[in-house]
Parts: sequence; C-alpha cells; structure tokens
Amino acid sequence: MAYEADNLENNSELTIPNPQYTSRFSFELRQSLLKGFGDKSNKSDIALAGIAREQSQSQYRKELSDVLRELTVYYWRYSYYYQLEKISKEAIGAAELILQRVETRSEQGIANLLDLDRARSSLEDRRLKHFGDKKLVKTTLDQLKQLLGIAALSPYFNSTLVPTEPFLEVFTLPAIAQVQTTALT
Repeated sequence: MAYEADNLENNSELTIPNPQYTSRFSFELRQSLLKGFGDKSNKSDIALAGIAREQSQSQYRKELSDVLRELTVYYWRYSYYYQLEKISKEAIGAAELILQRVETRSEQGIANLLDLDRARSSLEDRRLKHFGDKKLVKTTLDQLKQLLGIAALSPYFNSTLVPTEPFLEVFTLPAIAQVQTTALT
C-alpha cells in the first residue's frame, strides 16, 4: 500500500486554486505462487547441487592425495636418513677399530705418527658426519610428526619412529590394467 500527496504551486493568475494538491492511493499485491514452478527449474537446481557436490568431493580427494603424497615423501626421507645414521654409526665403530689397530702398531713401532693422525682424523670426520646425520633424522622426524598433526606438547612428539619398510632396490612397473584398476578405486 502506498499513499502519495503532491503540492503544485504556480505563479500564474489563470490557475485556480493555487496551490493545487493531488493525491494518489495505490495498492499492490505480490504473490509468488508460480515462482520456480515446473520441472525445468527444479531439475536445474538439483543438477547444480549435484555438480557442487562432485566438485567438493574432487577437491577433497585432491587435498587428501596431496597430504598422502607429502606424508609418503617425508616418511621415505626419514627412512633414508635413519638408515644413513645407522651406517654412519657403524662407520664410527669401524674407524675406532682402525684407530686401535694403528695405535697398537704405533706402540710396536710399526706405524708412524702420520698414520696415527690420519686414523684419528678419519674417526673425527665420521663422528662429525654422524652428528649431522642425527640432526637430519631429528629434523625430518619432527617434520613428519607435524604433518601427522602431532602437537609439540604431546607426549608422542618425543617418541622415535622406527621405519620398517625396506627400500626398493629394483622397481618394475605393474601391468597397465592393474594401474588403471588401482587408480579407479
């Protein structure tokens, strides 16, 4: 409903009455009885909702596969550094054994001081390498724990992860049918 009142003033002597008043009253009724009526409108809304659902599922799958890929990369990186640290620890043991042999030879007068210095230097190099490998293992493990969502204040954050999966030394591609089946599932 609307009511409008206008006031018209004129400086002409021929217009009587001056000022003139006009008014209007309007009444409007709106009803959305047939709005969205019919199969086309309903089917298009359903189709749009289906497309939005499929897009959401695709986005979720993409994000999940990205997280799983990162998790896999960090796990294998950690596994590599873990094995590398074990090797460097064994190398320290071997270098200590060599140093003991050279010291024994030096005491017997068979080895010279240069051999003894080389053995000590080699042992210190291996200890330094082992220290760096331990840092790499700790850093990668912390990154893996953060990716898994383990909080730094959690008691699990200080735990150690021991990789159990063996490294693949030889890799052969599976049959294309198997790859397609795995991809589709």
